[in-house]
Amino acid sequence: MKYHPIIRIIAVLFLFLSCTTISRRDYDRFVESLPEPSGTVFQDVFYSDNGKRCILDIFWPEGDPETWKSDPAPVYVFVHGGAWIMGSKEFIRLYDKTIIEPLRKKGIVVVSVGYRLFGQTSFKNISKDVHDAMEFLRANQKLYRLDMSRVVIHGQSAGAHLAMLEAFRHPEGIRLIINEYGPADLITMQKDQPAVGIVSRKIRRAESPVEWVRSGLPRMVIYHGDADELVPLSQTEELIAELEAAEVPVELNVIEGADHGFMNQTQEVRDEIAGRICNEITAALGI
Repeated sequence: MKYHPIIRIIAVLFLFLSCTTISRRDYDRFVESLPEPSGTVFQDVFYSDNGKRCILDIFWPEGDPETWKSDPAPVYVFVHGGAWIMGSKEFIRLYDKTIIEPLRKKGIVVVSVGYRLFGQTSFKNISKDVHDAMEFLRANQKLYRLDMSRVVIHGQSAGAHLAMLEAFRHPEGIRLIINEYGPADLITMQKDQPAVGIVSRKIRRAESPVEWVRSGLPRMVIYHGDADELVPLSQTEELIAELEAAEVPVELNVIEGADHGFMNQTQEVRDEIAGRICNEITAALGI
C-alpha cells in the first residue's frame, strides 16, 4: 500500500518527536535558558545566502585577543543534532563549562554550526550546508584568525551523521572526528526506523557515511550507548567494520545501559563523557 507523502511526513515527525515530551514552546524556552556566551563571540554569522538558519557562532579564545591572535588558533567545530528536523547551534551552550570554557582557555576557537532542517530544504542540502560552513571558515580564516589545518569536528546524532559526511568527503585539515551515536548507514537504518524511508533510497545511500569510507581518513572516536533504540549500536558496528577494512584509526566507547543521547544517565556520567571528549580534542590539536 502506498501512502500520501503528507502522511509519510507526519509519520516521520511523530516518530522522532515521540522520543521526547518537550513541546515547541518548552523547546524555545529551553534554548532561551541556555547560558549566554562570554568573551569575544561572533554570533549569527551568515556563511551562505540560503536562509536564516545558515549561520554559525565563532567563540574566540578567552582573554585578551592581542595575546594570541598574532598566530592562527586551532578550531573545534560542533554540529548539533535533532533528527534533521529540529535543534539549533545554541545546543553547544549545554557544554559551556565542560567543553566550551576549557577549550577557549587553551587557545582553541570554538565554532557551532547551524543548518537548514529537513522540510525547509531537501535532505541532501543539509549536508551541503555543513560543507558551506566549513568552506566559509576556510575562506575567512585570516579574518577570524583560524588555523584550518588543525580542526576537530564533532557531532551528536544527526549532527554526527553530518560531521562524518563532511570529514569523509572533505578531510583536509581535519585531525579528528568525534561521533556521538550518529547514523552511519541510512539504508540499514530503515530496518530499525522505517520512517527514514521517506527519503529516496538513492539519496539515503549517497548521504550514508559508510558509502564514503576510504583509506586515509582522519581518526574517529565514537561514543554510543548499548541501549540506544533510536540509532542502534549496530549502526556504529557496521561503520567500524568499514573503517577497519580501510585501515582508518577508530576508537569505540560503549556506554553501558545508555539510551540515545545518554539521557538515562546521571549528569555526572554525561559530564565525564564531555570531559573525555574535551581531552580528545586538545590531544588531537596538539595542545
